[in-house]
Amino acid sequence: MPDRRARRWLAAILVVLAQLVALCAFASVATADCPQCGNVYYHGGLDGVGVIASAPKVYLVFWGSQWGSESPNADWYATYSGDPSGVAPRLQAFFKGLGTGGETWSGVVTQYCQDAGTNTDSCPASSLQRVGYPWGGALAGVWEDTSAAAPSSATAHQMAVEAVSAAEHFGNTTTAANSAAVYMIVSPTGTHPEGFPGPFCARHDYTSDPGLNDGPVSTSWGTPIPYINMPYLPDVGTACGANDVNPGAAGALDGVTIEAGHEYAETLTDPFAPPSAELMRRRHLPIAEQGQWLRSVVCGHSAYYAVPDNSQAITAFRNGVTRHWRRALCRRGQRGRVNWTRMRRIADHWLPIPRILHPWPDVRLDARTQGKSPVR
Repeated sequence: MPDRRARRWLAAILVVLAQLVALCAFASVATADCPQCGNVYYHGGLDGVGVIASAPKVYLVFWGSQWGSESPNADWYATYSGDPSGVAPRLQAFFKGLGTGGETWSGVVTQYCQDAGTNTDSCPASSLQRVGYPWGGALAGVWEDTSAAAPSSATAHQMAVEAVSAAEHFGNTTTAANSAAVYMIVSPTGTHPEGFPGPFCARHDYTSDPGLNDGPVSTSWGTPIPYINMPYLPDVGTACGANDVNPGAAGALDGVTIEAGHEYAETLTDPFAPPSAELMRRRHLPIAEQGQWLRSVVCGHSAYYAVPDNSQAITAFRNGVTRHWRRALCRRGQRGRVNWTRMRRIADHWLPIPRILHPWPDVRLDARTQGKSPVR
C-alpha cells in the first residue's frame, strides 16, 4: 500500500510538472510579439526623485457632494450614503491594513531605490533611498470633499487640481510634507473621470505632467505631487476586476483593491513618470527609439493583464498609448503634425496587437493522476 500510494503521488507530481512545462511553452508562444525586454533601468527620475523613498502615506479623497452624508461603521471607517457598493470602507481597510500583521506584499516595492546610478539596473547594497515599508498602516487621512459636486466627466487637469486641494486640506503645503504622500482621488458612482470606462480602470499621474489636457497644475510650494485617479469601479463590474478573486457578492469589490493596490505600487516606484509624461520628454527622439520603448510598455502591461475576458481592457490600453503618442508627436513642432492614417501605420508597426496570453486558471493549474482523478 505505501508503494502504491507513493507511485500515485509521484504520478501526480509528474503531471503537475508537465503542466508547468506546457504553461511555459504556452507563454513563450503567446508572447512572441513581446520579446524579452531585459531588466528595468533607472533613468534619474524627475528632479532627482525616482521613488517615494520613505514610508508611504495614502490620503483618500472622496470627491464630490454625490458621496452624501458620512457616518462611521463598526470598524470606525467612514461610510457614505451615496456609496451603494461600500467602496469607501473597503479602501480604508485595505490601506490601513498594509504594513501590519507581518504582511509581505508591501515588501516587494522596497526593492526599488533612487540612489542607483543613472542607466543602472540594480540598487547599491547600502542604499538608503529605497521605497519605504508602511509600518503600522499606509492610510494617513480621509476627506470627503463636499464643496461641490464632482464633474460628471472630470479632465486630467481637474483631477490634478483636486489633488492639490487635498494636499492643502491635509496641511501638506511643503515639499517635505509631500515627499511620501500619495493622493487617491475617488470619484462617486455615475461619473466618468477622464473618459472612464474607456482606456483604463484606474491610473496614476502627477500634477505637473505636461501631458495633462488643459495643462499642468502648479502648487504653492513649487513641487509636484503624485495622485491616483480612482473611478467608481463597481459601476462596470467584471470589466474592472469584480469577481476576479472571489465568486458572487463576496467578489464584488475585488477590482477595487486590485486596481488600488496596482496604482499605489506604481506610484511608489515611479511617482512622476506616467507614459504620457515620459512621451513628452522623449518626443524629439527618433520614432524608432520611441517605438521600442512603447513596445516594452505595452508588452509589460499585457504580461500582467492579458487574462481571459480582459481583451477589451488591454485593447483600450493600447489605444490609449497610441493616442498619447500621437499627441506627443504632434507637439514636436509645426512640421510635426501626424494625421491618424500615418499614426495607425506607426502604431501597427511598433505596438503589438493585444491578445490573451494566459489560459483560464482551471486549465493552467488542472492536474490529474493516471486514474484521471483531480489532484486537490
